[in-house]
Amino acid sequence: MDATPLPAPVAERDALLALWAVPGVGSVGLGEVRRWADGRWADLLATPVRDWVDTVPLADAVRNACAVCAHARRWPRRCERAARGADAGCPPR
Repeated sequence: MDATPLPAPVAERDALLALWAVPGVGSVGLGEVRRWADGRWADLLATPVRDWVDTVPLADAVRNACAVCAHARRWPRRCERAARGADAGCPPR
């Protein structure tokens, strides 16, 4: 994904969908991350995973899956490529 900022609604959608793609995150995990991000999903894309993954109450497997990428902004592109059959793998593999 290039460095061009996405419009907020697109960035928020991408962050939410990419996080939803992490196996085991579920609605509870999404709620916990939402609380951490104070409802600003786009902020999730702008923050290195290491800065938030240990502060959000998530299962260890989900936390480890989230840490696959250093930055969550890479998740949407990986998920899109995986969905198109490029086998990029959404976090985790």
